[in-house]
Amino acid sequence: MKNNNKRVKNDDPNNSESAVLYAINTLTEKVNSVFDSLSSRMDNLEKKFEDGLSEKIADAVRKVVHEEFGKEISNFKKQINQDIGNIKSDLDKLTKSYAEVAKPSANNKKCNIVIKNLTPCTIEINDPSATMNTVNKLLRDGLKLTDIKVSQAKRLTPKGKNKTGLIIATVDTFEQKQKLMKSKIQFEKSKNFANVYIENDLTPEMRNNDNNLRQILKMVGKERNFKVFGGRILPNKAKSVLNYLNLDIIGVCETFLKNDDNIEISGYQWYGHNRKFKNAKTKRGSGGVGVLIKVEVLDNFSVSILDSSVEDILWIKLSHKYDDSNNICFCVCYLPPEGSSRLNDGEKFYNDLLQQVYCYQNEGFVYIGGDVNSRCGSEQDYIQGVDDINDREIIDVSSNKYGDLLIDFLTSCNLCMLNGRADGNNDFTCVSKRGRSVVDYVFAPHEQLDMCTSCDVYLMSNLRVDTGLNFEKSILDHGPIVWTVNVKKDIACDTRQAPNTDRPRYNLKRFPLNFLNNNKHIQDTIDKIENELVTNKDINSAYTEFVTLIEKEMKDTVPLLKTPTGPSSNKRKKSLRKPYWTEELTSLGNKVSIKEKQWLKCKNCTNLRRKLKQEFCNIRNQFDKLNRNTKRKFQLKEQDNLSKLFQSNNTWDFWKYIGNIGIANERRQNIPFKVKTDEGFRSDVDVVLDKWKTDYEKLFNSGDNGNFDNNHLDWVKGNNHVFPTRNCDTLNCPLTRQDVIDAVNRTKLNKAVGFDYIPAESLRNSICIDLLFKLISFCFQNGKVPDLWLNGIINPIPKNDSGCKFDPMSYRDENQIKNVLQTSVKNRRTFFKVLSIKCS
Repeated sequence: MKNNNKRVKNDDPNNSESAVLYAINTLTEKVNSVFDSLSSRMDNLEKKFEDGLSEKIADAVRKVVHEEFGKEISNFKKQINQDIGNIKSDLDKLTKSYAEVAKPSANNKKCNIVIKNLTPCTIEINDPSATMNTVNKLLRDGLKLTDIKVSQAKRLTPKGKNKTGLIIATVDTFEQKQKLMKSKIQFEKSKNFANVYIENDLTPEMRNNDNNLRQILKMVGKERNFKVFGGRILPNKAKSVLNYLNLDIIGVCETFLKNDDNIEISGYQWYGHNRKFKNAKTKRGSGGVGVLIKVEVLDNFSVSILDSSVEDILWIKLSHKYDDSNNICFCVCYLPPEGSSRLNDGEKFYNDLLQQVYCYQNEGFVYIGGDVNSRCGSEQDYIQGVDDINDREIIDVSSNKYGDLLIDFLTSCNLCMLNGRADGNNDFTCVSKRGRSVVDYVFAPHEQLDMCTSCDVYLMSNLRVDTGLNFEKSILDHGPIVWTVNVKKDIACDTRQAPNTDRPRYNLKRFPLNFLNNNKHIQDTIDKIENELVTNKDINSAYTEFVTLIEKEMKDTVPLLKTPTGPSSNKRKKSLRKPYWTEELTSLGNKVSIKEKQWLKCKNCTNLRRKLKQEFCNIRNQFDKLNRNTKRKFQLKEQDNLSKLFQSNNTWDFWKYIGNIGIANERRQNIPFKVKTDEGFRSDVDVVLDKWKTDYEKLFNSGDNGNFDNNHLDWVKGNNHVFPTRNCDTLNCPLTRQDVIDAVNRTKLNKAVGFDYIPAESLRNSICIDLLFKLISFCFQNGKVPDLWLNGIINPIPKNDSGCKFDPMSYRDENQIKNVLQTSVKNRRTFFKVLSIKCS
């Protein structure tokens, strides 16, 4: 109030009206402040009143509930005590002790297991009481458990004719049972025991209870949401699609990742290729591809990225750590659909993919998968009459521009679709409200079709039912394509030569000049060889001494060949230049590159950028048109040349010309390490080698069929007077040292060795020639040769493409004789004798 008085006193008397207004405003503020304070106090009073009232009501309710529950609990305790007393009285009346009955029974039931769908082994078929052998075989071969002991096993009588009957088995300890139950998931990966199930041994009461609970769930329609386990109803967790499909390698299209984002899934390693440029207004990325590889696969394969230079195309290589012939090159790609807001060029996409196939086709087994939005309709993906592959099942008859480009791409690089061709379920890969189509594919070379055992197309609606998944918004349009590849089925024979893989490789280009200069050791060997030839008449022992001498001397004097540990540096790379390429194509291609760079680097003027893009498209269309026309003319010319060679009598030039065209001829065609027997296809090492051995033994050691050519006998008798008039003494004259020298000089250097592993470089010295002269002279005089010379290396050559490549009789044998020196001397003498007869 003092402040207000002073202010009024200092004011101008003429402004008394303003002073009154100021006093009124001040009074209003005070009243409002008092009103707010009063309202706040009233609110606090109401809240305290409500809290107090609620607390009193809660205390009253708790008191009533406590009293009621106390009564019920006391009654329940009395009833339980009464039941316990009755049980104790009953237990006291038992005559048998707990150690004799209760404990063994509980332990046995606790350690029991039930085995379903286990086929009896051979011993059990003959002796039904030998069920334990069948169970032990299951644990040993199916689960790889050798430390679990089965104390007893009994097979129950099956209810049906084709049933195997349940097996009740008992293990020694409960810990062994727990280990067994944790390992039973391995049955899913086993071929022989995939249908075998192991469960706990339940009492009849527990089984009846579980069955009743399952019937209740079925009646209320909740059998998919809940499950019965151990007498309890538990929620049924949705099974992951990855666990359901059990995939080793997963290709993902349209990851929608940006920058360096990746996908993290337990048990898988991610290799991604995200788009570098995206719309600034979008929160997520667009496009993008990637590959998920199971961690277990990385134990046998090392993974590297082959190529990620092209947007939405990723190539990875899985290099086998122990066998280079099992390398895999996998490509995942994505081509946006026609009419997409993102600018895309289908021709450029397939041209880039074609160039990459040319580059990496020799790196390993090639597989390409992805969403390419190409509808091929009823067009075939191979050249009819030229390619020998089966037709695919066509379910989508519509086509688009991308589909024509896809067909051209496949026929250019000898790839084909696995959809509808390999065994498995074929279906539409994209199903939505707008329609259904086949736009996702898996491609593989023609020669790898036999390695693809199955290819299944899954609909997302079916996966939702099978796995119990619940999608947040709607069911996805695209379903996965799962194909199975048995990489080890077609291991070539030349990769499985186990006997002599540890032999050292010598650098024959640095062969020493002082070879066989150890006079004492050489003289001892010469004495042994002469003793075996003269005294024992044993050519095998003598030749063994000779081979041992050469091997020991080479080990001491010849340097070893350094084998590179990394990739081969001297491997000749494939030329990327096409055989039909011309200077005009080169010039036009350079112009395309220049226009493309100008268009991509222009970021200022919209009109200029649009103009540069139009120029690029025009020059690119000219280049593509010229490229197609030139390629078509070249192919027609090649076909005309082949037709002329085929009509001529020169078959050598015809097949040589065929071998020099195409791209598939550079893929290594190895003989599959697999044979066809009466029991089916087998890939065991012993079975395959024995099959080849027995089939070729029948060719070279066929028995006498009892037929005799009388005409030939009459011809021999009629011309018998002619043969004695010809002098053949030159063929049987004694062998000279010069003959051996000439034969050694005629041998080619730096060539593969035979069964004795003696290179031709080691024979070109006087000591070896002397030893060879003694050995070969003994063979000429006595008509005996070392057993090692009777062996030969057979190089099978396919007879034709129509034959079964798993049948040894479908190959033409080329026998490489290894006793070249003796054969050279014989051929030389025979040649000069025949020549002299013709001249005379």
